[in-house]
Amino acid sequence: MNPLIKKAVVYLTDQIDEETAYMLVEEAKTTFPKIYDKYNTSLTEGDLKQAKEDIHALKGVMGAIGLMEEVEIIIAIEKILLTKKLTDDFGSLDNQLNKVIEVFRTN
Repeated sequence: MNPLIKKAVVYLTDQIDEETAYMLVEEAKTTFPKIYDKYNTSLTEGDLKQAKEDIHALKGVMGAIGLMEEVEIIIAIEKILLTKKLTDDFGSLDNQLNKVIEVFRTN
């Protein structure tokens, strides 16, 4: 099991039964990529307001399954989106987030 997925399962099983924890992580495997793809589409279209809303939704669901380090990446992205100026830092952060999403997309 990928360490990131395991981290989410461990976090959740501290709060709920193991079967439900695995069910939520399985749901995240489809939800995270969908939200991230919507966010990317918004960015590509230049709609930074919608991109911020999309990334905010992703932050909520990641936080709900205990991926707090990953939430910090999203918070940094949100701050950049609020300025409406995509800096070099943005590209690096977005790349880090994409790697997280790929874990859920491929596991």
